[in-house]
Amino acid sequence: MPTSELQPTSRLGLRPLIIIMVKAPRAGAVKTRLSPLLCEQSIHQIATAFIQDTVVKAKGVTPHVMLAYTPRDGREVIKEILRAHLEPDRLVWLEQQGQDLGARLEAATYRGAALGFSP
Repeated sequence: MPTSELQPTSRLGLRPLIIIMVKAPRAGAVKTRLSPLLCEQSIHQIATAFIQDTVVKAKGVTPHVMLAYTPRDGREVIKEILRAHLEPDRLVWLEQQGQDLGARLEAATYRGAALGFSP
């Protein structure tokens, strides 16, 4: 991540960060509750649109957005989804760590704090 991306602060001296937990859209792995109603292609399109919309809206709130992604090789897939809408390299990227969602959220929060971001 470019150093300039870490610099801006609010007038209170805070550096707010939005953390988005994201799973790379893969057939049979995302939005599985929709599978009785929709085909895999439609499910993939919905998951892709959710990622795009969520990240673009978050960047409209603060320049500091972290994508905590899974699976391990999902980063490039997600980057490609976002490329048409923004510069993916201007995001903070973190592979999700932990056995369950609570542990993964905690790890992402600690990483954001370690990078100097605040709520």
